[in-house]
Order: sequence, then structure tokens, then C-alpha cells
Amino acid sequence: MSLQDDTELKVDPHHSTSILSRLDEMRHSEEHCDCVLIVAGYFRATFGTEFKETTTGEVYLRQLGCDAVRLLLEYTYGNCISITTQNVQSLLSASCFLDFSEVFTKCADFLKWQIDPTNCIALREFANKHDCTELQILAEKYTRRHFLLVSKGDQFVNMSLEQLKNLIGDDGLQVTEEEQVFDAVMTWLRHDTKRAQFTYELLSLVRLPLLSKEFIVDIVESDPLIKCDVHCKDLLIEAMRYHLIPERQHTEEYTQNDRTKRRCPGATEVIIVVGGKYRVGALDNVEKYDHTTDLWTVCSPIKTPRYGVGVTSVDGYIYALGGLNDNNSLSIVECYDPQTDEWTLLPSMAYNRDGHAVTVLDGLIYAIGGHDGKQTLESVECFNPASREWKPVTPMANPRRGLGAGTLDGQIYAIGGWSGCACLNVVERFDLSNQKWRPVASMGMLRSDVAVTTLGNKIYAVGGFNGATGLKSAECYDPELNIWQKICAMNKARSGAALTSLNGCLYVVGGHDGSTRSVPEKLLETVERFDPRTGIWDFVHSMEIGRYLPGVAVTNRIL
Repeated sequence: MSLQDDTELKVDPHHSTSILSRLDEMRHSEEHCDCVLIVAGYFRATFGTEFKETTTGEVYLRQLGCDAVRLLLEYTYGNCISITTQNVQSLLSASCFLDFSEVFTKCADFLKWQIDPTNCIALREFANKHDCTELQILAEKYTRRHFLLVSKGDQFVNMSLEQLKNLIGDDGLQVTEEEQVFDAVMTWLRHDTKRAQFTYELLSLVRLPLLSKEFIVDIVESDPLIKCDVHCKDLLIEAMRYHLIPERQHTEEYTQNDRTKRRCPGATEVIIVVGGKYRVGALDNVEKYDHTTDLWTVCSPIKTPRYGVGVTSVDGYIYALGGLNDNNSLSIVECYDPQTDEWTLLPSMAYNRDGHAVTVLDGLIYAIGGHDGKQTLESVECFNPASREWKPVTPMANPRRGLGAGTLDGQIYAIGGWSGCACLNVVERFDLSNQKWRPVASMGMLRSDVAVTTLGNKIYAVGGFNGATGLKSAECYDPELNIWQKICAMNKARSGAALTSLNGCLYVVGGHDGSTRSVPEKLLETVERFDPRTGIWDFVHSMEIGRYLPGVAVTNRIL
């Protein structure tokens, strides 16, 4: 399994130094030694009487790693152990077998912080093999919470049938839509032609009625594996009946059916709000919102206070790019790990940027437009979190700051903003395949300092400033029709707010009411939530402080 390369944990023994120092000297000189440990066929170290073999004087430990046993012997004689990503697995195995409980616990703790989507399945099996209960439970939870990322990895397709059944049958599987479970199951089945015999067995655990009716007709019904399995017919009929008479969906027939029971998506997802402007200047304050408790709590502050900052999330890590610290436009980038509640510095952008837009496409972070302290920018650059490198991208046709951005169907949309002399309603779309920006339908309203995010198959633009006043209005873009449609207005006008989506709803955070350009008196700490299913905005619990031009993102990384 893959682990981080630069992590180390030291374990100090609690032994009497003077006594053990002398015993260690005796061990090296082979005085008063009763047996020899033979590890992997080599004479590696001498040891005390605990493993005394009266007949041969030798103890074979072929299943243990040579270096791990050597480290444990040295630990026994008073030396500390440095646990690293290279030795942690062999050390845990050896300490489990030889009953070094403190080392075993430290190794397990070390591995808990190494869990990621590429290794959580293997870590669970490793923990189960060594009766490491806490690590096993944590790995299971992590796999459920990060199912979408886990399902795209190599370990997923090599899961056993029983492992996969236990995973997809779990009510707590963290997915935003059941289509993700279906796609993952079909990926597993197609990985080996011999698995076709399990199609019905696995599909019966996918909640087909919760798929969209279009997905059932266009994708599920026409899939060759499903068409070849006659037992799947009843599952398809059940799913179609569920959509055919929607008024029956809340009857006992369906509420008592496991396949129509909704999972618990977003239970561990939280909103992270970063920085912003508050009265005297730029904030370093960071807060997180848990929608399950409707509570805000304070996180570790960002290293550099700023507003007009671009914030996004990749693999659960929060990235804060650029911004303004009252005097200077910034190029610095920081990354927040919710697991450790720590911020770290990353390579800076090529340009200073504040009032820019940030979005993610195919795991890359795009910083779009903004202001560098001297001029409004049309430039775009992207960051690869894996290689930690920045690369230039084709610039937009229109320089702008105070814009928003979102991603749909593999394309990036740059929306609204301020040209340097006027508010804009123009929208450009970046096509990754040809690396070009093209104009699409403009918004219905001029909007700078606009809040933008993607939800479902639409992009939402909320609030902003039209050159005269702050806006309550909101609209959404339908890429298939290439039109913007008005949606219900917010309860408060908000300019310079932040917008994100969570659990099927929009959350708009902070800003100021735009009735005057004097920010301090009009700062908003309130947060509104929009549910597209009801078309209504309501208030959730307010932040501790008001913020103008904060950044916001959602993370599902274990907190």
C-alpha cells in the first residue's frame, strides 16, 4: 500500500538506562545468551530467556522482517525506535507477534494518519489480520466516507466479492447520488469476465429506484451485463415502478424496502470558510460549519490574513490562493488539512491575484483572472496538487476581477466580474480539449463580486454588485439550453459573499449588503441556504463574525 514518504514517529522505551546499557553490551559480546533468533534464514541478534529453546538454543522467526526484529531488540535494550513509512508495517507485524504492546499501539496510531483513498482498503485488511481493531474501524469508516475516490483506485477492483457487498450494502456509504454506486459496481464487474455471474447479487444491493429515471432508461437498461442476466429484470421493473407512480414513494411498500431507503450522504461533510475582511482589515480567522448540528466552530487560523482569496477543495484538503492583505495583492498558496487542523505553505502562483475565481477540473486547481495590485487580469494558471507545480493556461478574452467560476461536464465557466471600469454579465467557457475560451449566454444581471458554484447539472450565480447596489437576486445556467434562468431571490442583498453546495443545497456565506460601498458597517455574518427542490432560501446558524470577500469550500476529510 502507498504511504507518505516523509513521516516519522519516535518511540522511547521506559527502561532503566544503566541496567539495559550493560545488558546491551553483554548481548553484543554474546555473553550469557541462551538462544539465537533466526529471521529469514540469517543470524540477526541474540536475545534473553523469554524465548529460550532448551533443546536447540535457536528460535526461528521466518515470518518476521529482519530489520523489524532488530529494531525491537534494540528497543528492548533501551534504544528508541523511529517508525517510518518504510518500516511501520513490518514493525506492527513483529510487535504484534512478539507482544510489544507499546510499539504495536504507536505503529497503529502512525498508520491512522496515513490513511488515504489509495490505501484504505489494504489498511483495513492489514489491520484485520493483526487484530488492530481501532485501525480497522477507522479504515472502514474512511472507505465509506471517501467511496467515490476509493472506487477509482486500483485496490477497489481487487476487492473480494464479500468485501464489496458489505461496502455497497452499507446505509452510511457516503455518496451524493446512487449513480456513483452503480458505476463503481459495474467497474468491478467488468474488471474480470468471470465476475459476470455476480451481476444480480451485486445489483440487488444498489438502490436502483433512487437512480434518475433517465439514468435507468439510458444506462442501466441497456448495459450488456444486465441484459444478459435474466434475474436483473425484476430489479429494473421495481426501479421503474418507483418512478412511474411517485405519490406512492412514501408508502410502506417503499419505506420498508432496503433498495428505496436513502443513504446518509454528507454526514461528515463540513463547510470551511477562510479569511475575509472585517472592520479593521484582513482576517486570518477560519470557521467550519456542520450542517448536521447547525453549528459553527473555529479552526486553526490561516498563516497570512487576507480577503478576496480563492478557496477550493481537492481530495478533502482546502487550498487558499492569493488574496489581499490590506496593502498587497498576494500570490501565496496555503493548504489546510482538516485531519491535523494545520495550514502549510505551497508553491506560489505566477501572478499576484485578489478578487480572482478558483475552480477544480480533473483534480487540477484553476486560478482565473483577478487583480495583481496594478491591473485587472485575463491570465489563468493551474496547479497540480500531486506534483505541486503551476502551469499557465490560455487567458480569457476579457480581463476581470470579482468574477466567479464553476465546472460542468469537463468545462470551466468564468462568470461576471468587474472589467476595471464596469460591471459585467458576460460568461466565458473554457474547453479543455482545445484549450480555448468561448462566449456563452450572458447572465440576466450585471454582477461583480458575485458568488458562484455548481450544483447538480447547473451553475448558480448569487448576489453581487451591479454598479449601483448590492443584489438579492440569483440565477442559474443550464448548459444544455445555454440560458440563464432566474431563481428565488435571497432574503438579504449580498455582495462579496461566498457560495458552495452541500448535501443538495446551496449555502451563501457572509458578504455585505451593498447599500453602500463602506464595507465595515454593512458586514454580514448570516448564512442562507437554498434548496432547489423547494425553491426557498432560509437562514441557518450565523458565523461568529461578519466577513466580506471570504473564501469557502467543502471537505469530507476526517476531522
